[in-house]
Amino acid sequence: MWIHAIAGLFGCTGEDVATLYEDQKAAALADPPALESDWKADAAVRLAEPLVQDLLEQGIEREVDAMGAIDVRIGKLRPKLDVTSIELDEGGCDGCIELEADIAGDAVLRLGAGSKHIIPYTGSFTVEVAFATTSADDGRHIELTVKDVTRFKASLSETKFDLTGPLESWGDTLIAKVDPLDLGAYGGEDLGLRDIRVGPEGGGLLIELHTDANPAGNVARGGALPDQGFEVIVSPKSLLSLAQKAAFEHGEIDHGLYAEPTDLQIKPDSFELAVRLYHLEGGWWRDYTLVGELGVEQGWLTMRATSIEPGDSSRGAAAIDALAVLTEWFVLDMVKDAAQASVPSRERATAGSLGVNAVLTEAAGSGGKLVLRGTATVGPAGKKPVR
Repeated sequence: MWIHAIAGLFGCTGEDVATLYEDQKAAALADPPALESDWKADAAVRLAEPLVQDLLEQGIEREVDAMGAIDVRIGKLRPKLDVTSIELDEGGCDGCIELEADIAGDAVLRLGAGSKHIIPYTGSFTVEVAFATTSADDGRHIELTVKDVTRFKASLSETKFDLTGPLESWGDTLIAKVDPLDLGAYGGEDLGLRDIRVGPEGGGLLIELHTDANPAGNVARGGALPDQGFEVIVSPKSLLSLAQKAAFEHGEIDHGLYAEPTDLQIKPDSFELAVRLYHLEGGWWRDYTLVGELGVEQGWLTMRATSIEPGDSSRGAAAIDALAVLTEWFVLDMVKDAAQASVPSRERATAGSLGVNAVLTEAAGSGGKLVLRGTATVGPAGKKPVR
């Protein structure tokens, strides 16, 4: 009985606060279980159909310019083409996608000095594309590469020149030579990734991410594709797990206080982050909820605390200025940086490489998940937004 009396003087009433903290810490820092082959994504990136079509089209146009004219029996032929529509489906190999595209263009036939014929044509091609990922300091890069051209067909509007064979042979060579196309980098220092999966979704692409959060949440497939640009969906459960790990790894935050994020709720335009503050020496804890706003500034997600609400506490818990302690807390930055790392980035892409340049423009909650949307263009590697 005298032991409990002494403990009560220090604010600990029957529960060992230090043990409670260490138990929570051990759970947060535990290694995640082995990843199953049919893992569920806890973050997903969706690229709109017009963006995927533009990426393919520009990749082909680059190669058309590089190939130049081709020799045919009666002169020189210089084709041009535009991709008019695409369809994506599951491919015949693991991790592949079958891509069917309709095309239209003009083939310029030169028969000699000053003699030029412009021959319109239409056609289609079918290819298998594969996705390769490489690891770097700024995350996991995803590249789209042509694996196999299974069919390139052309129909010319003018038949007096027998050019179908040479045009189709040119098309086979052209598509096979298209350089890898950069879908961006994901994850990195702010968001560790255990695996990535890429697949078709309508005419667009779905990039599924499994982070190293433990435990990890999940984001369901489905829903309408964005009309333009990109959309990212992130599980708040995973963001909470990452925040817990970061908080326990950091340790003391101020004047003997240690913090544990305990819950994260994403609302349509705001967030609520529940936190337990421990004072291990004093043997007490207090609960608080940080309430804040979601926003985007210059292409970066912002999460700013606007108020703090007190919650439960252990007996004997001392009064503290929690607002001063938590509003500038690094874990808020960690949460938003982890979410930002799921947005396609090309900060360290190869100079001149063609790919998706994404800029975040909107952050909101939907169905309890964090949803990030933005614009995206196809071109050489762009600059990352400045903080």
